Amino acid sequence: MLPAYKACPYSEKESKSILPINDLPVIKVDVTYNVPISNRPQLSSSMDCLNVFRQTFPSGHSQLREVLQILFLASDNRLLGYDTSFLGGATRMNIDPKYIFQLALATNCHAIVLGHNHPMASSMPSKNDINITNRIVELCGLFDLVLLDHIILGETDYFSFNDNSLISRQL
Repeated sequence: MLPAYKACPYSEKESKSILPINDLPVIKVDVTYNVPISNRPQLSSSMDCLNVFRQTFPSGHSQLREVLQILFLASDNRLLGYDTSFLGGATRMNIDPKYIFQLALATNCHAIVLGHNHPMASSMPSKNDINITNRIVELCGLFDLVLLDHIILGETDYFSFNDNSLISRQL
């Protein structure tokens, strides 16, 4: 025999110790654009994205440790904003996709571009770089977002996943 269904699984005493709904904290996320979107730069190539990353990467960090930034783009590839999302060590960093999508959804962007550096090393992607990029592409599909590119900045060069056909999206 199946157990009887209870409308409230808590006893009267237990339910009094639970906060009433009106007393729960409200979580608000607010994004304010200080420049009209129509006046923002429109990115049309990996070189455009690279130039943004070169301007926005935190000075000093990029020579000592891995840094990941995210560019958030409108549907016409206008830059909505960026975030320096993760700092790692000299040879690796842990990337939490939940945080990437938290920001992407908060900005109501259409697409994202990832950029990270390889301090004092080649810009060629590691196996981990390829794996996390593929995972982000997969997760973007769940949120109706597009990962347009993942750019790795080396000491003297760069690598674009899009330009090297590891992501097949048009900038």
